[in-house]
Amino acid sequence: MFTPPPSPLPAREPSFDQSAPAVSLEPSSSTTLKRKTASRIRWSVLAIPALLVIITLTTRYISHPVVLDYVSSYPPLPHDSSEFDDWGLHQPHPDPHPPVVHHAIRANANPTPSVTAVPTIPDNPPLPTPFPQPFDTTLSKNFSTQTCIDFYTNMTLSLPFRRCRPFGLLAGYSSQFIEAQSNITLLNEMVWGTCNTTVDADTCTQNMDWFASSLKDQCDTELSQRNPFVANTLDALDLFALSRQAGCLSNPDTNVYCYVQAAAQPTASDLYFYQVLFGLQIPNNTKPSCSSCTKSLMNLYLSAISGPGKITDNDVQSMLARAYAYAADIASGVCGSGYVQAVEVSGSASPSSSLPLSSLWFALFIGCISVLL
Repeated sequence: MFTPPPSPLPAREPSFDQSAPAVSLEPSSSTTLKRKTASRIRWSVLAIPALLVIITLTTRYISHPVVLDYVSSYPPLPHDSSEFDDWGLHQPHPDPHPPVVHHAIRANANPTPSVTAVPTIPDNPPLPTPFPQPFDTTLSKNFSTQTCIDFYTNMTLSLPFRRCRPFGLLAGYSSQFIEAQSNITLLNEMVWGTCNTTVDADTCTQNMDWFASSLKDQCDTELSQRNPFVANTLDALDLFALSRQAGCLSNPDTNVYCYVQAAAQPTASDLYFYQVLFGLQIPNNTKPSCSSCTKSLMNLYLSAISGPGKITDNDVQSMLARAYAYAADIASGVCGSGYVQAVEVSGSASPSSSLPLSSLWFALFIGCISVLL
């Protein structure tokens, strides 16, 4: 191999610095230097592809550490410090956009395991102070009369209303209560607070009956205009006792609140049955878990429709009966004919589809998405 000579440089006078250290005058071999350089390049060419192959195989066949989940596009895993101690193999992530598969669910099928642990009913837990109240963000000026606005303002500020912590209105019109559905422990404490008020249940029922009577008088224009906000409030006041019983239902086998258990489920199917309380039709594709809790809730509705302590208001009773009949039909189709009892109602068994969806339905929907995220 021909090696071109170095570029000529201008001649200069030699230096005779006597203090400079001695330097070897033996010239370095350019051939030896080039051999070393060629050897390094050759090993680099071989090593880099080998390293890439190892990285590729490792990435393909070995699961990535859990910590990478927090920087990936998939939903993050629960923020549990114990998760970071496990660096072994784990199940692959589900497809974030899985294909839709339609299949039949047999009657009496086992419920889908909950993705969230359900806490047991607490014993005198610390409660938020002040306790969440309805209409904390939804109370607006969308009324026709000043008297109706004044009624809502006075009601929400009065102690007889606030101390009773009405479950139905909290589930429908309290942003704090709705947001707590993403924190099952906090929701569990709030439900306990609605079931254990400083004012007894009978006194609270009388208070709500008084507010319902006053609403009819002070908001008669809005009711005649079919204002859904005012109409839903009236229904919730009339159904205070029943909604309190529904919210305080518990599973005796596990000692958990049924409402909290429903909120902890991976879908909102069981939660939808709580909107029956206000005469709202559950989605026709609802697939309940067929739990004892949903069965107890439906029996509670049935008792309010035709039992000894049935609702005396004919309009409210008819509204609940229609919603119950439709929900019972869906529950029987999934869980079997003996799961709930059917009822006969006049006219169509389906609630009116022209009724506007109340904020309770929206609250239940929001609660499901918070659990899933």
